[in-house]
Amino acid sequence: GLKSDIPSGNDFVAIAGGLYHSLALKADGSLVSWGNDGNGLVTHTPSGADFVAIASGVYHSLALKSDGSIVSWGDDEYDQVTATPTGTVLGGPTGVQPASGSSTGGFQVTISGTNLGNGTDVTSVTLNGALASIVNQSATQIVVTAGAATRAGVGDVVVTSTSYGTTTKR
Repeated sequence: GLKSDIPSGNDFVAIAGGLYHSLALKADGSLVSWGNDGNGLVTHTPSGADFVAIASGVYHSLALKSDGSIVSWGDDEYDQVTATPTGTVLGGPTGVQPASGSSTGGFQVTISGTNLGNGTDVTSVTLNGALASIVNQSATQIVVTAGAATRAGVGDVVVTSTSYGTTTKR
């Protein structure tokens, strides 16, 4: 199939790769794909700027939209595209205390919600783009120490776990 060039730029926030294709999520919420276009893996990449997470199988790709819905494209031999769940993925961070703090970091933040992880599998937390250190975690609460932020202000809280992937509180 068609092969395309690796995209240029430095505004990517996530990457994923299949067997012969790759995709990236840009900071503006849009998607870029490149590599072998078998099964439309490159040409059928969805447009829009409301994506918050991506994943890739061997011959198919998935993207999570900001409303919690899932989009999939590529090979459908095992119904991995046509059987994509409809509706929204429930859960994620719902409460953050304190709501703001010093941009120099070093203070504790408690994040509450549902589907944050299974209590032991949260792999990363970012607060306003700054990586936080995980102090304690359960399925409904994570305590972190905030890292130094590169910009001041209130921003996204992003929790990544093995069980639920990436969830975001904007």
